[in-house]
Amino acid sequence: MPVLATIWGGVYFQFSFLCHLFLETPEKGPERWIKFRLQVSTLKISQPLPDQASGADQRHIQCQTSTLRNRREQDLSPHPVFKQSLHRSQLATECPSGLCLPADVLLQQLGSVSIRCRRNNQLKTLLSIGCWNSGTAPFITLVSAPEGRQSFITSVIKFLRKYGFDGLNLFWQYPGCHGSPPRDKHLFTVLIQEIRKAFEKEVSKNKKPRLLVTAAVDGAIATIKSGYEVSQLSRSLDYIQVMTYDLHGSWEGYTGENSPLYKSPAETGIKAFHNIKYIMDNWKQKGAAPEKLIVGFPAYGHTFILSDSSKTGIGAPSNRGGHPGPYTKKTGLWAYSEICTFLKSGATQVWNAAQQVPYAYYGNEWVGYDNIKSFHIKAQWLKKSSFGGAMIWAIDMDDFTGSFCGQGTFPLTSTLKKVLKLHNASCKVTSITPSRRRNSSSGALEPALLLSGK
Repeated sequence: MPVLATIWGGVYFQFSFLCHLFLETPEKGPERWIKFRLQVSTLKISQPLPDQASGADQRHIQCQTSTLRNRREQDLSPHPVFKQSLHRSQLATECPSGLCLPADVLLQQLGSVSIRCRRNNQLKTLLSIGCWNSGTAPFITLVSAPEGRQSFITSVIKFLRKYGFDGLNLFWQYPGCHGSPPRDKHLFTVLIQEIRKAFEKEVSKNKKPRLLVTAAVDGAIATIKSGYEVSQLSRSLDYIQVMTYDLHGSWEGYTGENSPLYKSPAETGIKAFHNIKYIMDNWKQKGAAPEKLIVGFPAYGHTFILSDSSKTGIGAPSNRGGHPGPYTKKTGLWAYSEICTFLKSGATQVWNAAQQVPYAYYGNEWVGYDNIKSFHIKAQWLKKSSFGGAMIWAIDMDDFTGSFCGQGTFPLTSTLKKVLKLHNASCKVTSITPSRRRNSSSGALEPALLLSGK
């Protein structure tokens, strides 16, 4: 899911707030609603887009956010949460009296999302749909028939123009996987191609700047094979955000780095593919334009409970994920701000030179993560490799208050800005008003983000 993006000399902030996006299928009897995610992003560009470039050097930083990671539940102020829907493949809003078309309730919420940037005449805002929790069902139905795709595209254009968005991001996890049939690999390409064609056709009619279309994609070999026609997607997409994180975690039963730049010397076979360099090179070799490829940077780490606290290296046996952090409240995952607290508690810090990322442990608790040093090294590698830029998941997991790590505000994001020489980026969010929703799977309350600034 998209984020704060930046192009060499500019900055693209993509902020998202949580809501419920659902799919209605009345033709199958009772209404069937499937959770989905909607995000808002803004993009500041000071260089031409890839299809407009004339050889100019470009870099992109994308920062995503979905929930406020540095505040506990008691810190949150109540605020109404709205619901978004796909009603017969059209964007809609669920209202107290039923389903409303178009989504006027969303407009009331978008009024609270005001981000003003100095010297921001190139600031652009994108709408992103999709998330892991929504599953594949909404997209499967969406792409299954030409009339459904066209209805969706028509409603998207109207929606984006009505509410002042500058583009669309698709986050389908994943075509051809997790219940999505094999045909969806091609149908995803068709959907992207039809969106791009419609966006270009719309420009010829109203003479406005063309709407952007981007997508977040996986890096796993099996997922790429079953879900993406890489070269065709590259021709139609403006940017391809590669999720080069979650490469190791507690589900494996042994410790490993979340987002290593290189493979570990001990890794062989398919394990040797779980690193940023291999994933990005693989996307490029399969036909993706390097200047459109955005490298994923995580502002969080995966945690483990060691089976034997005397074995603390990479590949040490683990029996489960680490204890939930006080803010993220997820087993097996800590935000960077929470990791800093762990480090200050006396944890042993180790620099993994082979993979160019750190890890730390204390007692039987172990975390593989990123820090300022690893972000700096990866950003330098990104530039040398001529990729389009960096994506952060998620900006709210960075130390945005500066009170946890003692490294200033947004230390990880600021590192990318510095390395990519984004000196003229001047967007600033001055207040964040969260709202709460209930997580259907855990029962826990999660904050929804509304952003305002000046």
